[in-house]
Amino acid sequence: MWDAEFYIKVDNNIDLNFDGHTELLRSHRDKESAYIGCLKSGDVVVEEGKTWYEPEWWKFGDQKSDFRHAAGSIIALSKNLVQYVHINSASLKAYAHDDVYVGSWMMGVNTTYIDESRVCCSYSGQDKFCTLA
Repeated sequence: MWDAEFYIKVDNNIDLNFDGHTELLRSHRDKESAYIGCLKSGDVVVEEGKTWYEPEWWKFGDQKSDFRHAAGSIIALSKNLVQYVHINSASLKAYAHDDVYVGSWMMGVNTTYIDESRVCCSYSGQDKFCTLA
């Protein structure tokens, strides 16, 4: 068990600029319920066999659009959000993809959404904090 201000999930195919990412997290220390990532939404994939297929697509409504959530490469949550997830883990729904289900968990709590383009691994700016390995 670790005691930290933020907890980060990073895909295994990502090279992370640790110093840059640490500085990013420091800049958001004042936000109690921070959910940081490359925020996106879009169409839910409803065709079986396609990349990012969601078997429970029908739960996303008639428009079949994802709610706003952090893209899966890098997701950071503040300590109190991680504690909430830990305490309520038995009753939280998991979908086919971790970025979507973490996003669904954040909708029900008082969350500060932080859309951070520097953790979008496809971001082309010089100050990005990750690259695809």
